[in-house]
Amino acid sequence: MADGTKDEKKIADKAAYWFALLRSGTHAPAQERAFELWISEDAQHQTAYHHLQSVWDGCDALSEDPEFLSIRRRALQPRQPAAWRAGAVAAACAFLILIVGAIGAQFWNTSPLPAADRIIADIGGVLDRQSRYYSTQVGERSNITLPDQSVVDLNTDTEIRTLFTDQERRIVLVRGQALFKVAHDADRPFSVVASGQVITALGTEFEVRLDQGEVAVTLLEGRVTVDELNTAAGGLGEEDDHTDAKETIVELAPGERIEVGQNGPPTISTPDVEKVIAWKDGVVSFIGEPLEEVVYEMNRYSETKIVIRDESLKQMPFGGTFKTGVTDSFIIAMTYNYPIENETDPETGEIILKWIESP
Repeated sequence: MADGTKDEKKIADKAAYWFALLRSGTHAPAQERAFELWISEDAQHQTAYHHLQSVWDGCDALSEDPEFLSIRRRALQPRQPAAWRAGAVAAACAFLILIVGAIGAQFWNTSPLPAADRIIADIGGVLDRQSRYYSTQVGERSNITLPDQSVVDLNTDTEIRTLFTDQERRIVLVRGQALFKVAHDADRPFSVVASGQVITALGTEFEVRLDQGEVAVTLLEGRVTVDELNTAAGGLGEEDDHTDAKETIVELAPGERIEVGQNGPPTISTPDVEKVIAWKDGVVSFIGEPLEEVVYEMNRYSETKIVIRDESLKQMPFGGTFKTGVTDSFIIAMTYNYPIENETDPETGEIILKWIESP
């Protein structure tokens, strides 16, 4: 078996372990946090888990299906010798749970799986868990009202996972950028996990951006704490894998922004907040940033990518306000104000920027 195939199987097995554990109703808060760190570490982790989630979501309709409810009622009654028969969709979902449970059992070293009718009886309760994925494509934005009436704005190419329980409200920022306006609920803390950082809101509005493993948190109003989440290394299912240690990094004040990179200490600044969240209105603004950074930001909103051909162009300061996803207006501004020309690569469709050569 090729190494790549082995890695894929290992990731799929771990995804199945987390999927089964989080739906078992027996996991501890530390295990939930360990999962959030695992899923934020690698895009392959996210893809594997999301695949299981998508199949599971296909079973949502069963929670109100008359035949399913009838099966569930019968399963909760004392077992009868007569065989029972489920509908095709219910059987498929039960089969999925059996598979996931079997994989999870390899890690747990648990007793044999419960009978299929017992599993069917438990589906309805699991479907009631308020766990959902929300996402946007490149160039899209979305406004979401969560079950607690908190509001989330998703920027381009963004994905979040929500998990609401009676004890907490937790969001995992899988990728991208989101603005959170948190509804007050003193009994249920609201937190966002992004690449090992835990942002806990204390009744507030804040933005979180996850970009190439770096996390930036900007506080608009209220208060937030930013904590670092660490989990001990070890195989899944081992006791030390479910322990964690959190050390508070900082509590932000309105108008402050913290940036946490993979290398070096966190940095705190006081940026122009309106500029930071301008994307919410479909625009991006630049004030003398290097052209390389400007092009990177513009490329986030469009499938048509801009490439800087000349190295000397990358550090050239550039400013202006542009609509997100409208590459043409940006190119026009570039070529009008600077001795720059552009050409389109016929193979990739990329727009190449370069200095105009002297005659």
